[in-house]
Amino acid sequence: MKITALTLCAALACASGTAFASSNTEDWGVHDLTGESNTNTLVNGAFTDYYKFMVPDGFNGVTSVSVANQNPPGFHISDGMYSLYSYGPDMAFGGGDDALVGGSWAFDGSTGATQHTAAVTTGGYYYLVTGLGDGSGGKGKYTITSNITPVPEPASWAMLLLGLGGLAWARSRRAP
Repeated sequence: MKITALTLCAALACASGTAFASSNTEDWGVHDLTGESNTNTLVNGAFTDYYKFMVPDGFNGVTSVSVANQNPPGFHISDGMYSLYSYGPDMAFGGGDDALVGGSWAFDGSTGATQHTAAVTTGGYYYLVTGLGDGSGGKGKYTITSNITPVPEPASWAMLLLGLGGLAWARSRRAP
């Protein structure tokens, strides 16, 4: 028994000095117009984080994502990358048919905040954020912020054009 305890202590001591990969999944639920945000402090090495959200029925919009590499003393991220994926036809997170939407974008200690947009429709989506926390003590920190902006319906555009046309007609009637 003493040999087993000694072996366990030695294994834990060796493991404490190595880098650990971490993986987190956060479900934001239905993405609303107020936006979603998360700050993640990473410890000891490689990470893979997922941020899942749904776009409600009848909603077309543009999602704008910003990832900021936080660089307070001792924090740093190398090889930071984030991407937006749709769930695909099976509407399941992580199903084999998930599709990249918009592209993949890099961030690291030199990029600060980056911002990109992509068109979204009703359905399920997720951001995939990866990198290596390699500041002092193996730490890195980032913030991901996602906002969604509705795209006006065709009827809204028609009303706008009718209103502008009406203003132009009224102005032409007043001109001498």
